Amino acid sequence: MEPVSISHLSYYLPPERIDIDEAASRIGFNDEQLRVYKFIRRLKYVRLSDETADEMAIKVGRKILDKSGVDPRQIDSLVFFHSLYNQSLAPMSMVGRIQYELGLDRALGFSITGQDCASVNSAIRISRNMILAGSAQTVLIIGADGLQDARSRELNGITIVGDGASAIILRKGGAANRVIEIGSFDEGYFHSISDWTVQDQENFDMVYMVASTRLVHRTLRRAGLSLDQIKLLIPHNVNYSSWDRILTFLNLDPDKFFGENIGLNGHAYGTDIIVNLTDAIETGRIRSGEYAMLMSAGMGTLGCIIIQH
Repeated sequence: MEPVSISHLSYYLPPERIDIDEAASRIGFNDEQLRVYKFIRRLKYVRLSDETADEMAIKVGRKILDKSGVDPRQIDSLVFFHSLYNQSLAPMSMVGRIQYELGLDRALGFSITGQDCASVNSAIRISRNMILAGSAQTVLIIGADGLQDARSRELNGITIVGDGASAIILRKGGAANRVIEIGSFDEGYFHSISDWTVQDQENFDMVYMVASTRLVHRTLRRAGLSLDQIKLLIPHNVNYSSWDRILTFLNLDPDKFFGENIGLNGHAYGTDIIVNLTDAIETGRIRSGEYAMLMSAGMGTLGCIIIQH
């Protein structure tokens, strides 16, 4: 079977990068909340924008089309992934606006949400399956989140969420960035973070660590690979402390962890892994023929993708 590969990647991060002290001041953290994020979670910066999610999506969509030279009419499907925060009761289709502005006249367009930061995992899975089933040859996947409301940026002592957008073109064939295997985990119990008790938080922390470890090994088995064969683990940028624990659970060499952007950019939902994969390739952290593992997580959802660069 001919492989499915990522032919092009691109991203857009807002130019405003504020440090954690300024973010705490804007959001209204008390001293204890600031201590948790600054010294325990070890967050440094967050990217903020006044732009809406669809405005950033259009911007990154134009960027990847220009960079790749792909004719918009060659795109068979547009898949837009985003968080629940961008949903609106207004009678407007974000995916429709993106299609119109980018000139995707032939593309079937739809959006994927409901899995928070792991929605990117499902977007890639569905797009790959469409290509394998023969219903598409070329799929443009775009993700964007623009909260525009500082009160929504704190996630229960776990992270502070910023803004950003990313895009990839998925195609049939290709020698680089082949999608080898995709795994996922879903636990509906953690559906309402606002109602969590202290016990719920402790349960989430344990499930997050154990399920992440099991998902990695299950995805590796399905791919016929061992963890030793993975050159680089490319994470979402939720925080440093959670990844420290996962690396310990996996017994993974820290040199195989691409954690630089956690400090440089902060967290921007599912866009993180596309940004980090792009930067890992451009800086030579992963080379031709080597395997990378992309990890994303939402509130009770986990995603794991193995690619061969």
